[in-house]
Amino acid sequence: MAAARGLKVVEDACHALGTEVATGDALHRVGDCSFSDCAAFSFHPVKAIAMGEGGAVTTRDPEIAERLRLYRNHGIVREPERLVRGEARAPDGNFNPWYYEVVEPSLNFRVPDLLCALGISQLGKLERFVVARRSLVKRYDAALAPLAPLVRPVPRPAGLRSGHHLYPVLVDLAGAGLSRAEVMGRLRSLGIGSQVHYIPLHRQPAFAAAPERFPGAEAYYARTLSLPLFASMIEADVERVVRGLSEVLGV
Repeated sequence: MAAARGLKVVEDACHALGTEVATGDALHRVGDCSFSDCAAFSFHPVKAIAMGEGGAVTTRDPEIAERLRLYRNHGIVREPERLVRGEARAPDGNFNPWYYEVVEPSLNFRVPDLLCALGISQLGKLERFVVARRSLVKRYDAALAPLAPLVRPVPRPAGLRSGHHLYPVLVDLAGAGLSRAEVMGRLRSLGIGSQVHYIPLHRQPAFAAAPERFPGAEAYYARTLSLPLFASMIEADVERVVRGLSEVLGV
């Protein structure tokens, strides 16, 4: 559809590092751009790998890659073959060593080298992190089964091998007779953190004028709760979280 209209497809893969999806006989890793023109990743501290802040974009298209490099650094070029103004050259014909040109309006989107070094180091540990997360999710699924139907994991599409950045569950708050704030507060009193991912965008002030209704997003938001998940957790941590949730919900 995009190709027929001259459009580009960009994957928001910020939560998906390490995820794989099966299509027929092939297994595709998110970011290989088999079905998109480029994919964006985040390396915020709570993502699958961390480098403090920042992220990366992957693409198979050399032209897109070159434009991304350009946008990353104020739209600046320094290569002599790309300079167009005569002042690039000194009277003797050589290029002036300080000279550069801004050929596209942009900003500073560079990640500091120190953070990049950390990110490269973290990438070397990605497989281990993803294996750990998948093991913890499997344990969560089993431990939460007795709490159904009051609590259930968010359904996952067939053929998906998620990297599991988050572990969201759907909670029947009305059935439990509790508000989400009460559930989160009681978990916190047990030393268990939780969060909501995320408030639907159309509820935010910047988009409040949008007339559309999004019943699917509303239904999800009304019930979702993210439980702790990070690669250094152990199964005993999972059991503790589930015990605490069971205690809070009275099941």
